[in-house]
Amino acid sequence: MSLLEEATKFPLKAKTMAQAYESEPTIETVASLMKAMQSETAHLIRTRGIKHDAALKPLFREQDDKWRALARRCPDLRPDAYRVVSYVLHEGASTYVWGPLTNTETETS
Repeated sequence: MSLLEEATKFPLKAKTMAQAYESEPTIETVASLMKAMQSETAHLIRTRGIKHDAALKPLFREQDDKWRALARRCPDLRPDAYRVVSYVLHEGASTYVWGPLTNTETETS
């Protein structure tokens, strides 16, 4: 099993995702990791039986913290990437959790 395959198995771990990225630091790897994060978020919503916005807050923050831990290990990754992608995919829930998206969050470095 490749590092990327291992890194995208649930439950996702920042350390394993960092190892996968460090072994192959490409946009394709970042896309695979982000897709896995979003899939894990949907999986956790289902398995935890989340039906109300209030229950999404801790889950989205937990996932955002996981991505930020990955970004601390891989400094060339944007720490806010999970949050920005979540706004695109889950605008209403993301706005509820973090407030409106600001211009600084959408600017690229």
